[in-house]
Amino acid sequence: MTGMFPGSGVPPGDAKNSLVDPTTINCDELWYSTSRCQPRFDPAAANAQLAELINLVNKGEVAYDCAKLDQVQLAVNYLGQRGIHQGVLMLGGPFNYTGIMDPPATRYNDYMTIKAVATLGNGGPVRLDLNGLGPVPVLRNDGQEMREADVPSGVPQLYVYYAGKFYAPYFVRSQSPIEYKGTLDYWVRTDGSDATGDGSANSPGKAFRTINYAFTTALNRYSRSPDMLLQIRLGIPGDYEAGQFSKFPGVVNLFGDPVAYAGYRIHTSLSSYCCLVVETSTVNVHGVNMIIDRVGPNAGESMGLFCWRNGYVAFHNSGVEININGGAIQTAVFQAAGYGSIQIGQGSILIDGKGHTIGMGMAAQGNGSCHCVGAPSPNQQIITWKQCNFLTAAYWAYALSGVGVTDNVVGGVPLSTVVDNGCVGMKYNSTVNSFVYGGGKVVPGTIAGTVADGGVFKP
Repeated sequence: MTGMFPGSGVPPGDAKNSLVDPTTINCDELWYSTSRCQPRFDPAAANAQLAELINLVNKGEVAYDCAKLDQVQLAVNYLGQRGIHQGVLMLGGPFNYTGIMDPPATRYNDYMTIKAVATLGNGGPVRLDLNGLGPVPVLRNDGQEMREADVPSGVPQLYVYYAGKFYAPYFVRSQSPIEYKGTLDYWVRTDGSDATGDGSANSPGKAFRTINYAFTTALNRYSRSPDMLLQIRLGIPGDYEAGQFSKFPGVVNLFGDPVAYAGYRIHTSLSSYCCLVVETSTVNVHGVNMIIDRVGPNAGESMGLFCWRNGYVAFHNSGVEININGGAIQTAVFQAAGYGSIQIGQGSILIDGKGHTIGMGMAAQGNGSCHCVGAPSPNQQIITWKQCNFLTAAYWAYALSGVGVTDNVVGGVPLSTVVDNGCVGMKYNSTVNSFVYGGGKVVPGTIAGTVADGGVFKP
């Protein structure tokens, strides 16, 4: 290098072997000066070589020190350290981005690595077009599409190209749930989309389509926190798929319309044959209409609401319609099991059996509990059983469980009123140290009930 700057003060003879020789095979001794053999060379070629070296040094942002012999490799190291050739701004978004690299990328090649900063956070799947080479997917490290907020705005990200796609070689936000404390609202509509919606607004373009997707999205985006209140709101009247809430430590509120609940119809699923299933979760249901319209394969099993494994459900201002088209439900409208608890609370509750055979109305087993707890005026509970044909019993309790209706009165007004509108069949059945409590109210049905094995019935 001293040959580039003859006035640097380093004698040409001292340049010989002033650097550690590289490992060589079949090579003569290296010399770092032209003073020994005085070889001829083309000045134009030498000038071009000097220009290349000087450009390299300048690009590495090195102030050349003529007293040293390592400035070119220092410039190369700085180029790699500063990542100038790997950086790119991702313009556009929130789904399709463009980027201009310096120097321009000439092709996508395997193991190509870029450091990118998006000017706008993503709203879902991401495509990136570098220097007009064409858009390619940017995926998570599990090969799945990016989800909303996986590419944050203004935060450097690293992507590696392989086999036609860029990959983030680490967990992104959707793979690493963060703790959420407070209220989280998600909208669900029959014309929404689980593929493109984000649940943020009551509109077809923003709302989710299913209750289950809204629930699982909350679990995927955030860690399960007892301080989270998840509110799932049904945006318009219509027919909704069944919902299942499992192992959620916070509280879930499911809202339809408390005044016009008949239009917010939740149908039984093809897997659980229930409208709503609650497991190890606390769920408040307001203003929906459960439609029991499918019969399961095992002896006609089908339920409106099933709560188990320490789950808790409060059911308010709602209805149940049984539309089996001539079939029969061998199980229950409301069933709690395995320390599950169902509390039928405030407002108007209508169970319309439409003349179909029903195994049980309110049922509990295995330390379960199913009760009409009522509410003070003006939200006094009025629960109406209409045209239900009870096969086993209207109120059924088995194995250390309890079913009943409150007899409490506030301001001279009972918290709960029960109406029997054309129901037939057995009123109650309590066995194996269980308890059925009528609360001094009407018990639907036409046949007196039975108790056995330590069971108790109190009218």
